[in-house]
Amino acid sequence: MIPRMGPRIESMFTMKRSQAVRTIGGAVLLLMSAGLWAQIPKLEPRTPADKQPPVITFEFLFEGSQPPHYGLAVEAGGRAAYRSDDVVPPPKSGDAAPPYLVNFVVSSANADRIFELAKALNYFQGDFDFHGGRIANMGAKTLTFKDGETAKATTYNYSQNQYLQQMTTLLQGIAKALEYRRRLERLYRYEKLGLETELKQMEDDVKRNYVFELQVDESILRQIAGDASVMNISRRRAENMLQKITSETAETGKQ
Repeated sequence: MIPRMGPRIESMFTMKRSQAVRTIGGAVLLLMSAGLWAQIPKLEPRTPADKQPPVITFEFLFEGSQPPHYGLAVEAGGRAAYRSDDVVPPPKSGDAAPPYLVNFVVSSANADRIFELAKALNYFQGDFDFHGGRIANMGAKTLTFKDGETAKATTYNYSQNQYLQQMTTLLQGIAKALEYRRRLERLYRYEKLGLETELKQMEDDVKRNYVFELQVDESILRQIAGDASVMNISRRRAENMLQKITSETAETGKQ
């Protein structure tokens, strides 16, 4: 018979095993995230003579979520790019579904806020991940600040740092707006009857302030609102969100 460990020894063993699992899990997240770094959208200078302004990138990786991988790049000044992939790691074969790519402009208020938060976080220099105990996997998130030859990055699952929480909420809210755009474009083209469910969920998320930079959806919302072949209730939802975009734009112009 194998002798049973005493409570104290068993507790220490369990704690060390838990720490080891967390360390290995964190390492796996880091490696997977590093392997996808090439999939972050890049913002090229407008002309070869232009100096690249500071850029903040945000990458999210969580197998099983929709999408399982996306990346967002924002320049100081607001120029931005987004990429999402339906499969991780993104397949290299030519017949694979292409990534979803969007170039857009972040509002000046949110662009300024992103860089203010980065400054408060010492431009991501440090370990911000939570190490206080077991916590659910919420996806590997990597923030990077690049200015010329200077580059700083941090990867985390969850953090108690209030500035990092605010940054994550804002960037994920922008990604959510872009994913709504992606799904609405697809439904409008292939399955208009599915628009009602998607627009209702989008409307609810907008009311809960889960979505930021709603103006990135303006084009597809206008198409839906002006299409007589779309159900009236769906057109009204699209019109309501267009009105919100108009009011938000007017409010931003006053600041």
